[in-house]
Amino acid sequence: GEDGSIGLTGPKGEAGKDAPTLNIAVKDGAPGLNGKDGEVRIVYKDKDGNEKEVASLDDGLLFGADNDGVVVERKLNQKLDILGGANNATDAKNIVTTANADGSIQIDLAKDLDLGTTGSVKTGNTTVNKDGVKVGDNVILGDTGLTIKDGPSITANGVDAGGKTITNVADGVNGKDAVNKDQLDGLKTSVEGSLDKGLNFAGNTAGTVINKKLGDTVTIKGGLLEGKDASDENLRVDVENGNLVVKMSKNLTDLESVVVGNTTVNGDGLTIANGPSVTKDGIDAGNQKITNVVNGSLEAGSKDAVNGSQIHDLSNNIANSLGGGAKFENGIWTGPNFKDALGAKEDITNVYDGFDYLNKNINGVVNGTSGLVIIGSGSRSGSIIINESIAGAGDIGTIDFSKDNGDTRKVTGVTEGLISSDSKDAINGSQLDKLGNSIAGSLGGDAKFENGNWTAPTYNLTDKNGNPTTASDVGDALGNLDGRIDQNTKDIAQNTKDIGDIKDVIGGYGPNGEAPTFTVGGKNYDTVHDALGGVNNTVNDIKNGKDGLIQLTEDGKTIVVDNEIAKNADSFDISGPKSEDNPNGDRKLTGVAKGDVSENSSDAINGSQLHYTNTVVSNTGDSIGKLLGGGAKINADGSVYYDNNGDALTINGKGYKTVAEAIEGMDQNQIFKVSDDGKKVVFGEVGKEVTEISFANGNKNPIKVTGVADGLVEEGSKDAVNGGQLYEVKRDITYINDALSHYNTRINNVEKKVHENRKVASAGIAGAMAMSSIPYIEYSKYSFGMGVGHYDGESALSIGFQGKINDRARYRLQMSYDTQNKVGLGAGVAFEF
Repeated sequence: GEDGSIGLTGPKGEAGKDAPTLNIAVKDGAPGLNGKDGEVRIVYKDKDGNEKEVASLDDGLLFGADNDGVVVERKLNQKLDILGGANNATDAKNIVTTANADGSIQIDLAKDLDLGTTGSVKTGNTTVNKDGVKVGDNVILGDTGLTIKDGPSITANGVDAGGKTITNVADGVNGKDAVNKDQLDGLKTSVEGSLDKGLNFAGNTAGTVINKKLGDTVTIKGGLLEGKDASDENLRVDVENGNLVVKMSKNLTDLESVVVGNTTVNGDGLTIANGPSVTKDGIDAGNQKITNVVNGSLEAGSKDAVNGSQIHDLSNNIANSLGGGAKFENGIWTGPNFKDALGAKEDITNVYDGFDYLNKNINGVVNGTSGLVIIGSGSRSGSIIINESIAGAGDIGTIDFSKDNGDTRKVTGVTEGLISSDSKDAINGSQLDKLGNSIAGSLGGDAKFENGNWTAPTYNLTDKNGNPTTASDVGDALGNLDGRIDQNTKDIAQNTKDIGDIKDVIGGYGPNGEAPTFTVGGKNYDTVHDALGGVNNTVNDIKNGKDGLIQLTEDGKTIVVDNEIAKNADSFDISGPKSEDNPNGDRKLTGVAKGDVSENSSDAINGSQLHYTNTVVSNTGDSIGKLLGGGAKINADGSVYYDNNGDALTINGKGYKTVAEAIEGMDQNQIFKVSDDGKKVVFGEVGKEVTEISFANGNKNPIKVTGVADGLVEEGSKDAVNGGQLYEVKRDITYINDALSHYNTRINNVEKKVHENRKVASAGIAGAMAMSSIPYIEYSKYSFGMGVGHYDGESALSIGFQGKINDRARYRLQMSYDTQNKVGLGAGVAFEF
């Protein structure tokens, strides 16, 4: 029969459906784990008729792994451990197994597989190893990117589609997103619409627009030829309000030159064709003016440039200081001429020649060869005279010694002047004293003249009756004598007539009737006749200027003092030019204080003193005239004369009636001579025509005019000056001469120093011009420049540095070095408010 089976029918199903059924049979199954065949299996069939076996517990399970030949057996209900390489899920191994609480075994692969340097992962034709990922032979994903042979690549160098289409690209959104064809098609449509519209180009010319389609060429060109050096460092394009604005740097750099019209600026400097240039070789104004120069500082150490107005002002100041017609007009200098100021005959056109001329004139004053008072020459040699070329004809008629308040002054140190009718000499007090004493001695009667005071004589006389009487003046005495002389004269005349040829009875008898002895010229004569002959000879010599203290030169034009006594005497001749009103050129000597009238006085005396003396002399002269008788008269100059009514006696070729007349005649014909005893002075008329008196003093003491009070020394003064003043003048002139010499030296030194300072100043001006000529790049942060300057033969080189502290502050440093080896420094800072 058939194998036995068990059929199972389940509950009925829903209406119309059969209940499920199951037939279970027992058959020999496959060998079990114990190796025995014929293990019983429960076999059943599913609804489709397919048999299904149900194993037993011993039937178990067999497990294998990648290592061939190893089989793991486990009976049902026996545990089988499935192990991975990790102890837990966080181990670094690549596979992790986990027994879950629900009875499942979870096998996990490590998130970061580490197969080592030799491991790899391969799936299909894809291999992952240390070199990357390789898919077949054509696709390689390495450390440099993805590469497909003969196809796309994505590497560090970029994406290369390899001539293939990139599809399914989403629309790009962000700036670095890829765009797809749809986006490009939209752009194409937009661009194609813009191609015809094109672009409009505009410049600074208002209303002018250039339209160019896309693809057309717009030519933006300049005038620089191709091949010429060019630089873009100074240009920049800025976007401003939708415009592209081309801007040039305010501080141009990297330029070789800039040419503007005729002006070229390059590395050497600035040059204007046919005009000025400022280059490294110097500044050439090109025969043009430098204008608008601000006033430079005129002070020590200043290096500023100066302008024309400053030069004009300085030149005018110099011209005004020099005088002499110097001027500076319209840029033309007219030098001074000191001819008129110095009274020169020729032009003197510079200060040095003026000082030289003045020095010579002062030397002339010192040496007595120029000035108002000079040393005479020729016939007036040895005399101090007034220079007529300066005084002029008749300009000086009076020499006034008086003070401004009218007080008088003494003129002292006056040498004894000549006392004669034609004499213009000043006489001193000692002469007046001698004259006074001589008159007092001549008058007798205890008359005195002491210290300028006159004591009248007292004469003891007898009257006509023989009674004693006195007279206190010569007039009364002579009046007394006159009566008796008249009687005596009558008696003498009678006696003379009686004795006839008895010559030895004429005059000069002693008290006892002894014959007189007459001494004339150092010789004794026993008779009047012989004495008068001696007198006549002496008078002739004196008259002819051959003998006496005052003598006449051979040419008969000059009266001189005895050559052996006073040949070197000084004289003061104040005579001036002659004119019709003043034929002798006389001048007054006024303002003379009363001189000392004494024996040793050498003072000049004034008119009041002479007036007093003349009064005395006049009165005395009248008395003497009466005393001498014969109609004797006294001239104003003190000479005695007679009316010549006969020729009884001949004196000097002229006849006289009486002895008194003869003596008077002798007296009238002498100059004056000092007697042997040195006490008498005899006057005469010889030399009236002499125009000059020379005091030749030989080797003896010179004759001086002393005691002259200090004369007023100022413009217009007519005072006589004395030796002390002349000494002071000489001393002052010496001082002046020394000072002038010193000043000449100092002027020479100053002139040298001025010349040196001028060179230094000119060099300084050149330095200032050099520094002021340095060009700077105004808007650069730093700028360095050089400049040169030339002025008045001096030159200078300068360098300068300018820096910008910020947009509102700058500083500048400059230095110059000139041909005088001077260094100039300048610094400044500027702030903008």
